[in-house]
Amino acid sequence: MHELEKYNPDLARRERWLVLNKIDMLPQEEQAQYCQAILDQLEWSGPVFTISALTSQGCREVCNQIMQYLEQLSKSSVAEAITN
Repeated sequence: MHELEKYNPDLARRERWLVLNKIDMLPQEEQAQYCQAILDQLEWSGPVFTISALTSQGCREVCNQIMQYLEQLSKSSVAEAITN
């Protein structure tokens, strides 16, 4: 986060999502515990996705959420343009 703030403060203020990759490297029974430890350490309160790029686990969900987010942004931009 500090690196992002130094690079571009405006970008650092934007909404962020946390994507935890390589979830397949952990035993199934330990995944939730490890992920929660990361969230606690980061004091993260935003959206979280756990994925494995190797096995595609969770990839469809994060892609769908990205698409919904972009569609909502597009609708908001159109609505704002109409009212201005």
